[in-house]
Amino acid sequence: MRGRALTIGRISAARGPWSRARSLLPLLLLLAARLALGLAYSQVVPIWESYDEDGHFAYARYLAVHGTLALDPNDPEAVAIWERFQPPLYYNLVAPLIARYDLGRRFELPERNPHFVAGDAGVNYALHPLALSGPKLAIERAVRMARALSVAISTLSVVVVFLAARRLWPRDPAVGWAATSLYAFWPQFLFVGSMVSNDVLVTALSAAALLLALRLALDGFHLGRALLLALAVGAGLLAKLNAVGLIPLALAALALSLLPGPGRAARWRPSQIVLGLGGLALLAAGALGVLSSLDFVTGQVLQLATLSDFIRNLDPGGEAGGAGGLVSAALPYAFRTYYASFGWGNLETAGWLYWLWSAGAALGAAGLAVSGYRAWRRAGGQNGAWRAYLLMGLLLASILGLTLALAIAHGSIHLVPGRYLLPTLPAVIFLLVAGWRALLPRGAPRRWAWRGLGAGAALAGWAIVLWTLIPAYARPAPLLAGAADVETPQALFFNRQIELLGYNGPERAVAGEPLRLALCWQAVAPVAENYTLFLEVVGADNQGYGRLQTYPGRGNYPTSAWRLNEPFCDDYVVEMGANIPAPALSRLRVAWRDDATGRALPVETFAGELLPDPEISLQFKVSTPDGYRPEIANPVSYAFGSTSLATAPLRLTGYALAAGAGEARVILRWEARAPLPGNYMVFVHLRDMPDDSYAQGDSLPLGGAYPTWLWQPGEIVLDPHVLELPAGSSPTPPLDLYVGLYDVDTNQRLPAFDAGGAQLPNDEIILERGIRLP
Repeated sequence: MRGRALTIGRISAARGPWSRARSLLPLLLLLAARLALGLAYSQVVPIWESYDEDGHFAYARYLAVHGTLALDPNDPEAVAIWERFQPPLYYNLVAPLIARYDLGRRFELPERNPHFVAGDAGVNYALHPLALSGPKLAIERAVRMARALSVAISTLSVVVVFLAARRLWPRDPAVGWAATSLYAFWPQFLFVGSMVSNDVLVTALSAAALLLALRLALDGFHLGRALLLALAVGAGLLAKLNAVGLIPLALAALALSLLPGPGRAARWRPSQIVLGLGGLALLAAGALGVLSSLDFVTGQVLQLATLSDFIRNLDPGGEAGGAGGLVSAALPYAFRTYYASFGWGNLETAGWLYWLWSAGAALGAAGLAVSGYRAWRRAGGQNGAWRAYLLMGLLLASILGLTLALAIAHGSIHLVPGRYLLPTLPAVIFLLVAGWRALLPRGAPRRWAWRGLGAGAALAGWAIVLWTLIPAYARPAPLLAGAADVETPQALFFNRQIELLGYNGPERAVAGEPLRLALCWQAVAPVAENYTLFLEVVGADNQGYGRLQTYPGRGNYPTSAWRLNEPFCDDYVVEMGANIPAPALSRLRVAWRDDATGRALPVETFAGELLPDPEISLQFKVSTPDGYRPEIANPVSYAFGSTSLATAPLRLTGYALAAGAGEARVILRWEARAPLPGNYMVFVHLRDMPDDSYAQGDSLPLGGAYPTWLWQPGEIVLDPHVLELPAGSSPTPPLDLYVGLYDVDTNQRLPAFDAGGAQLPNDEIILERGIRLP
């Protein structure tokens, strides 16, 4: 009578593994832990730092200030609210809570971080003053109160999921608790459920709708449950438009409730069925009617233009392969952000957590396929498990399909973020747990696995607070020892307000990888303006290969917030192109720019000397990636500095020679085997007589861009030299190619040896003889 997949059945509420005595205390502890964690999320994240939180709050504020249930489409203030096209239910719940605060005559948008982008230029959307007072403090408190309501709603929804899990696994409480815990501590829901957003309400209502649908499908038709389901669907439609995906769930549940099931016959009571269906239709129609009466909703969402855009974008010959190309790009994005995506979608957590999510989803899908097939065969389709699978799969397909359709209509994968799919979260978790259950061995291993899953979900939630959210929005810590903590002191002053105390790193960087360093600053005079820090990587060829424009602290610590004479070090990451000359000596341009005028701030030394350029340059070495071993046309084997090729600090292992218009180009392939303490010049001569240079090209390696004192063991350096040929001689007389090195300070040549260890005359190598160039 019951299937192994979901263990559908009936138990008494007063006894058995799910008895009130056994369940109440653990449930209260779980809710307390969820409430505490949700409040922690709501407090550590600064206000406005979740997607369009200012727009959601502005909507609720308008209702609170004007005492209305909906926005006035003729009011310019309402028109300016970005989230004006949302249904009003969530905002009507928030409005009474914030009405007691001084919300001001008009809502002022927060001061934005102009460098807010995905990455290290700016995590935060808004600028946050160190101290608040007056109306801004009142707004801060009102936002925190609205967030607290979201935390309460999301926490209460855990009770709904608990009841659904108890119904699905009446004889296996361990798996039910695991599913409830996983829902409670799901990172994306923890974050969204702690911010000002209507996503939290529609997710909670979706959980309620799924519980009622399961009870109808598994236990048979019940008028009260049918009406409650209709109420949940209607409320969902008034919370967010993606609740349209709940309508197929409700219709399927009502249909399944009329079919015979395990231990019961079909229930055909026309009056109750008519009432149930009528109630669902009436509430859904009423909700849609309310929505259609809202000008902002009908004017921006419920439009025929959206449908026509969807049909047009289905064309596979369109941009990015039409709908197919967009869906293939959108699904990985939706899958990743469904688990965890914070801030404005520009902040992620540790990569290994996404790996666990991917592996868990794959295992769950595999186990689900096995358990679903077994459940169907075991009872010839009469077992209740398949009904649960059908309802949960239908909910997932409906919400995902609607979201993808919207993305196709607008041609953007960013309309499929994970938070849009959160109404499916209870169903997804139940399906995952059912799949895992089918793969786990019975007995103690399974029980411990469920306990570990619940504990791990809670620990991951706290870990995200401590190691993702707090660091992301933290301001740089003050230097307790001042300039004593700085590796490379500088003492340079920008506009006589900002002092560069020095920097830590980078001693070296790798081409194609980010450049990482810390710059240490302090304000030596009051700074009222917000200046932009400009960093640019400049290669040995004097070309730019990466830049960063940002406020300090990844946008969290603009200069107007700096405390006087409080030094700090700030970490920066500058993306660097893979085509930057390497290995070579490069530099980082550092400048401050006035946002109002765009001009760079002047720079002075400690002695008051004004630098000619309003910037400074910090030198660093760019290395080649590991495994870089370029080949060259003519391999050779010579040693410098030692008679043994094995112990020589420097080897010449190849060369290439080419002729152009009036010049010869020679490329030398050097291999460093040990550090070279001196600074050596490379001489390259084309001689028509042993003591007469027909053409020569003496220079430091790479034209001075990579002196030998920087070379490290194992590095390979391709060193080009250009030799200008005398005019009027074509072809040239027979020439010999000579190469060697000498110390820049002493002019003494570095001893040169052939492959056999014999020292070469004059410590110079003859690479080729009898060369005739056109």
